Amino acid sequence: MAEKLLEYYQYVENQYDIETKQELGWATSLPRHRASFEADSDENIEKLRTAIERITGEEPPEF
Repeated sequence: MAEKLLEYYQYVENQYDIETKQELGWATSLPRHRASFEADSDENIEKLRTAIERITGEEPPEF
């Protein structure tokens, strides 16, 4: 189940704007809808964390 991936999307939605969420989907090729079906693999989590940090300039929390 993609619980952690969705937590990162929820974090972005709560802390930033819709454009940031969209940019995260484009940057990772893992939009929210697709993330809901993907595994919470170390690779997928790191992909989202790295993209969030690059896009926002802030390190995301660990979930």
